[in-house]
Amino acid sequence: MLITSITSHPPIGYSDHVTVQFSVAVNLVARTCITVESTTKCTYQCHNAEFEGMSAYLNTVNWISVIHANPSAVCAWAEFCRLLQHAIDLFVPSFVASSSSNTHGNLGAPVHFVSVK
Repeated sequence: MLITSITSHPPIGYSDHVTVQFSVAVNLVARTCITVESTTKCTYQCHNAEFEGMSAYLNTVNWISVIHANPSAVCAWAEFCRLLQHAIDLFVPSFVASSSSNTHGNLGAPVHFVSVK
């Protein structure tokens, strides 16, 4: 994923911290990723993703509570990645296939979001 734009906005409530709005660019061509197990491959079908549903879902997240519960940057980033991966699992069709066979496995099998450190 690539963040294409970042803009700051006024703080929420009486906070002295600005809010941040950003756009994430995704490739709408099927994306293949390798999970922790080297024999498992996941393919996202981004062209069939339900982006409006994902947006609505992410708008229901109580971000103030997320920040409050994860005060360090590392914890907040990990929780953000977890929430984003959950949204991807819910709204982006995918399939998992074992590299030892030519079958596609179960549709919608969860895949772990890879965080950059």
